[in-house]
Amino acid sequence: MGPKCWSEENLGKLLDAGLNVARFNFSHGAHGDHQEVLDRLRKVIGEKNKHTALMLDTKGPEIRTAMLKDHQAIHLEKDQDIIVEAVGA
Repeated sequence: MGPKCWSEENLGKLLDAGLNVARFNFSHGAHGDHQEVLDRLRKVIGEKNKHTALMLDTKGPEIRTAMLKDHQAIHLEKDQDIIVEAVGA
């Protein structure tokens, strides 16, 4: 759910249109902001007497890479060892 639907009015419109699962993407935004939206959504759910699941999509481990040497593709094989080095700043 993005910022354009965070108002009580727009949350209500989504519920009226059939929203039955609200996904909160914790890879983006601050936890406090998500809490505020969750509180508003719970309020509107109660006012409209709707049943809606809340899905909290928490950020898992990840590795982000920068440019690869000579912009070449990496070809991996099953059970191949991989060494990841952090370089630069």
